[in-house]
Amino acid sequence: MGAEEAFLRIRAKVDATACLHQLEALAGAEAGIRKSLLPPERKAQLKEWFKSL
Repeated sequence: MGAEEAFLRIRAKVDATACLHQLEALAGAEAGIRKSLLPPERKAQLKEWFKSL
C-alpha cells in the first residue's frame, strides 16, 4: 500500500479532513524519511494528486 492509498483509507474511515501535510507524512514514512526531506518532485506529485481529489 502506498501513501496515496493509505491517505484515502484514512479519509474514508478515520478523518475526512485529512490534509496535504498528512499525505506528505505518509509518503515520508513510506520512504523511511521525515516529510521535510521528501524530494521537491515527490512533494509536487503529492500536491497535484491531493488537488485532484
